[in-house]
Amino acid sequence: PKLQTKQKNGANKASQKALQVLIRKIKEGKDYETKIIYLEEKLNKTKEQLEQLNSHRL
Repeated sequence: PKLQTKQKNGANKASQKALQVLIRKIKEGKDYETKIIYLEEKLNKTKEQLEQLNSHRL
């Protein structure tokens, strides 16, 4: 489980970095495709967080 956590943290850092780049691109331009991808990422992240919260309550 610890290895999984490390992998997850690494992936989270990488995706955060990618999100920051996307956010900058979105703010600079009018790239709607990028906006949609960004919003989907954000939705997935929120969904994951909700699922984690729910699994902790069980």
